Amino acid sequence: MLLSSLGCEATTHKTGPVRTEVAHTSAHIDPYVLKDSILTDKDFEKMDWHDVQIHAIAMANEFPRLVELLLDLDYIIQWVDPRPPEEYHNFWLAPATLVFENVSELNIRLQTEQLECQIDEMKRDARMTPSGVLIWQWTLSLHQGEISFWSTGYKQYFRQRPIFHKKQHLSLDERGGISFGRDLMPAADDSSHSSTHTTRQEESRV
Repeated sequence: MLLSSLGCEATTHKTGPVRTEVAHTSAHIDPYVLKDSILTDKDFEKMDWHDVQIHAIAMANEFPRLVELLLDLDYIIQWVDPRPPEEYHNFWLAPATLVFENVSELNIRLQTEQLECQIDEMKRDARMTPSGVLIWQWTLSLHQGEISFWSTGYKQYFRQRPIFHKKQHLSLDERGGISFGRDLMPAADDSSHSSTHTTRQEESRV
C-alpha cells in the first residue's frame, strides 16, 4: 500500500559514510564506486541518513509471512566541499530502496504543506523477545515529523550507481520515477551505464 509521494531539499552539512576513494577537479569528476550494492542493519553504525529525502513510503503485508516497510529515497553517500570560486556543496547520491523487515507497531507523524520529507537522524534501541529474538525499536526523526516502529532489521538496495549532483536529491526523471524495486545497480565494469542522469526503466514503479 502506497502512503505518499514526497519531495524536498535541505542544506545542513553532514558527511556520509559508505564511501570509497573519489577524485575530482573542476574539469573532470571520476565515477564514485560503492563497495556494496546492499547494506544491512549490520552496517548501521557506519551509515548516515541525515538530510536524505524520502520520495515515497509503502507497506507490504502478507502476514505472517511478510510484513515490510519500504522507503524510496536518494541516499547521500558523500558531501563534497566547495572549491573556490564555488560557494555551495555538491553531493554523491544514489537512488535506493530501504526495506525494514518484520515490522510492527508502526506510527507515522508527518506535517508538511508541500509533501516534503527529509530524515534528520535514525536511531534504534534493542530488545530481546521472550522467544530469544533480537528486535529493534526504530525512530526516524524527520524535519517534518517522525516515523517509529519495531523491526528485526533492514536491507538497503542501491538501484543506481552514484550520481554527482548539485542538490541533495534527484528529480523524478533523473532517478527513473518512484520505485520500490530491489534491482541492484549495474556492475562497476558496465561501460554502458553512465554515472550521471541514469534511469532504470525496467524497475517497478508507482
